Amino acid sequence: MASTKEFFKKKKEWSNYKDALLGSYILPYFNKIMSTGVEVVYIDGFAGKGKFDDGTSGSPLLVKEKIYQAKANSKYNTKITPYFVEYEHAVALRSNLCDASMNVVEGDYRSEVPNILKNSVRKNIFLYVDPFGIKYLDFSIFTQLNPQKYNSVELLLNFNSFGFLREGCRLLKLNMEHIEDELPDFSIESNDFKNDITNMNKIANGEYWQDILADYNAGKIDIFQAEKLFLHKYMLELRKTFNYVCRIPIRHSKSKLSKYQMIFATNNKHGIILMADNMIACNNKMAIDINGGQPCLFDYEFRVADCESFIKDELPDEYMELKDFYSSLYRKKGFLYLTKDMNNAIKNLEENGEIDIVRYPATTKTGKVSRSMNFYQNTIKIKRKQL
Repeated sequence: MASTKEFFKKKKEWSNYKDALLGSYILPYFNKIMSTGVEVVYIDGFAGKGKFDDGTSGSPLLVKEKIYQAKANSKYNTKITPYFVEYEHAVALRSNLCDASMNVVEGDYRSEVPNILKNSVRKNIFLYVDPFGIKYLDFSIFTQLNPQKYNSVELLLNFNSFGFLREGCRLLKLNMEHIEDELPDFSIESNDFKNDITNMNKIANGEYWQDILADYNAGKIDIFQAEKLFLHKYMLELRKTFNYVCRIPIRHSKSKLSKYQMIFATNNKHGIILMADNMIACNNKMAIDINGGQPCLFDYEFRVADCESFIKDELPDEYMELKDFYSSLYRKKGFLYLTKDMNNAIKNLEENGEIDIVRYPATTKTGKVSRSMNFYQNTIKIKRKQL
């Protein structure tokens, strides 16, 4: 098991995708949530040094910059309180952040995050969890994000699912062939402990992973099917707290093996729509980078041609708000198309008389009939055209 000191030597390629996804979401999140007038509490559970030894910024410095931007550009004076929890490198982190308002909490994620949550009731909570390994991920912290206790709650989790399965095979003494993920766990040297099956149950919030690995060991499923089943079960556990849970794999090569899974959970329809766009864009960028800038038949640009027919097939028979329609698609079908492409498909269906749309307000400020697709500022309802 490697030390976190090795982790910070150089920023890995796949870390750029993680930070890009966080960065592209967190600024519009701050901008939107500040309009509630309720304090925003941002928590980074494993903040690290804030900067890699090669001089590259980590997520704490990225978020610091986004907080500055949000405060500078917002007409609301809503307070944003960031907490960066770090056990081993708190001194370096505090130095790299160089701002006393960026609260560095020196301590264990498993005890410090619950303390912060306990003192943040009725506030807006955004929890970012990017651990050095899987064994510190006590699921019970996520169950504390009860939406009835807070004004809003959102979770972005970086989860090494293959690492979990590899560790599970080791502990259960099962076959580990084809499961080497080339991504070591990094132990927090001064806070290390011996992992065991009981702790793995705490990470997964159940024993279901053991049955999945038993089927893998028996040859009933391969490791990729095992990962898919495990992630499905894991996300079902998250759905006990959150209405919307989604993920994308983070990879940097053509290998089917992902480095991480970025898992997002929210109860907010606007949040899931915004993250959907960011995850699709991130996935597209990864695909292009992996193919050396060359498009392939599985790329988004080829799939988007089917967007209109997809939307037409999924149209509701009774009026439904557009944001509800999109969020229901994400729950049922996953992230297939960008919002702008679905909006364009709906406008084409409207022009062809194949969809009924009701907008409020019905006219623009100049008195023209509204054709707006902005469901953030307008009420837009759609349904299938009854012939």
